[in-house]
Amino acid sequence: MTRRRRYLLTLLLCVLIGAGCGGGDWSSGDRVLVAKFLYDSGMAQPHRYDVVVFKFPQQPIKGGVPKNYIKRLLGLPGELLAIFFGRLYHATVPVRQPSEDAKVDPTDLWKEEYLHAKTRFLHEPEGKAFWDKNRFEILRKPLDTMMAMRRIVHDNDHPAKDLEGVLPPRWAGAEPSAWKADGSHGFTHGGQGKQVDWLRYQHVLRPADWPVKEAPRPNDPDGALRNEEFERTYTARVEQIKKDRSKHKSQLITDFLGYNSYQTNFLPPKVYDPHNWVGDLMLECHLKVEKAEGEFCMELAKGVDRFQACWNLQSGECTLFRLGADGKRQELARKSTRLKAAGEYEMRFANIDERLTVWVDRDLPFEDGVTYPPPKERGPTENDLKPASLGSTGAAVQVHKLKLWHDSYYTLRGQLADAGEVVDWSKSETWQPLRDVGYKTLYVQPGHYLCLGDNSPQSSDSREWGTVPERLMLGRALLVYFPFDRGGRIK
Repeated sequence: MTRRRRYLLTLLLCVLIGAGCGGGDWSSGDRVLVAKFLYDSGMAQPHRYDVVVFKFPQQPIKGGVPKNYIKRLLGLPGELLAIFFGRLYHATVPVRQPSEDAKVDPTDLWKEEYLHAKTRFLHEPEGKAFWDKNRFEILRKPLDTMMAMRRIVHDNDHPAKDLEGVLPPRWAGAEPSAWKADGSHGFTHGGQGKQVDWLRYQHVLRPADWPVKEAPRPNDPDGALRNEEFERTYTARVEQIKKDRSKHKSQLITDFLGYNSYQTNFLPPKVYDPHNWVGDLMLECHLKVEKAEGEFCMELAKGVDRFQACWNLQSGECTLFRLGADGKRQELARKSTRLKAAGEYEMRFANIDERLTVWVDRDLPFEDGVTYPPPKERGPTENDLKPASLGSTGAAVQVHKLKLWHDSYYTLRGQLADAGEVVDWSKSETWQPLRDVGYKTLYVQPGHYLCLGDNSPQSSDSREWGTVPERLMLGRALLVYFPFDRGGRIK
C-alpha cells in the first residue's frame, strides 16, 4: 500500500469509528489515531497496559487548545500499587469513604496528595502495613506488552566502529574456549569437549572521558590547522584509553537511555544519572544446529541467581534451571520443543517480572512462562557483571543476530546529573545503594486511573501530578499515522 493510500485510509477510519486524530498544527508532534468510541459508547473499559490518551488533569486546555497526554494505564480504580526495584506490584484494598471532617472535593481526588497511603481516604490498613505483610503481588506484563516495553542493551550486528580494537568485545569465550568469532558478528562452536563451554556477555561501555569528535570547520581560516591538531589530540587520548585496563571492565546494566542525554560544544554532557540496576533481561539469537548432538544453553543472571534454558539437541527437550547462591541447580520445568534436528532456529529467553519465558521460532513451549519466588536478598552481585551467556556441551552450533534487551524500569524519581557524577558500576563497592532501594505505595482513588510513561526517568506522569479521572479519559491509542517513517501500531 502506498503512503498516500495509507494516509487516506487512516482519515477514513477516523470518520468511520469516531477516532481522534490529534490536535494542534502538524508540527506539534506525532499524529495518533485514538479510538474514542470504545470508552464513549461503553463498549470497553480501560484495561491495564492500554496506551491511553486523556485530558491533562492539571490544565485540560492551554491557549484555547486541548492539552492531551498519552501514557500507559497501569493502576485501576480502588487499587494499591507499589514500585519496588523497578517493578510494579498491586493489592486490592477495601474502598473506604472519607470521614465527615475530611471535607474533600470529589473533583480533587486526582491530585498527587491523594495517591499516598497516608491520606485519610485510605484510612487503614496503610500501604506500609500491606507491604510488610506481603499483601502485594507482582504485576506480570502480557507477552506482547513485554516485547513492546523492552529496551535494547546491545545489538552485536551493530557495534560502535570507533571502539573496535580499543575496548574488548562485548561477547567472548572464557580462555581456553572453542567459541570462535566468524567474522560476520557471530560465533561458531565445533562441539568439542564434554563440559559446558560458555560464550559470555560483558557490559563494557564507552568511558565517560572518551574524547568528543568535533566537527570540521570549513569556513574557519585556521580550520585546517585546528582540525589537524584536534585529530592528534583525539588519537592520543584514544590510545591512552586503549592502554588503561581499568576502563575495560564490565559494568552493571542500568536504566540509562541514550535519548535522555545530550551534549553541546559549550556545555558539559548531561545524562539522567543511571542509579538503577536493571536485572530483568531478554536474550535473542539466530541459532544454526549442525548436528542433533549435545546440549545448547541460554543463561541470564540476576542478583544471586543464574537462570538457564538448556536443550537436548537429540530429543528437543528444554529444561529450565535456577542456580541459587548456594550453587545448587534446581530444575523448574521441562518441556518438549521443536529444537531437535539440524537446522536454523530463532531463539529467545527472557527473565522478566520473576517469570522465565522461552521462544523457539514462534512457539512458546512453556506458554506465558514459568514463575519463581524472588530471593530473600535483592540487588546486584558479581553474577551481574556477566549477565547473559550461551553455552555448548558437545554441540556444533553457530549463533548470529545476538541481541540483549532489558525491561523498562519504573523509577521512584529521576534526577538530572552531570556526567562527571556517574558512578563506576564496575566496582562492587559502589553497589550498596542499589541493594537498598526503597519502595513507594500509590493508592488509586475509585473512578480514577494511574498512568505512567514508558520513559520513566523523564516522564511527567501520575507519580508527579496524580491520577486521571475517568471523565477525562478520551480513548485508547491505536497507531501513529504521521510522520510516516514513525508510523505503526501502538502496543
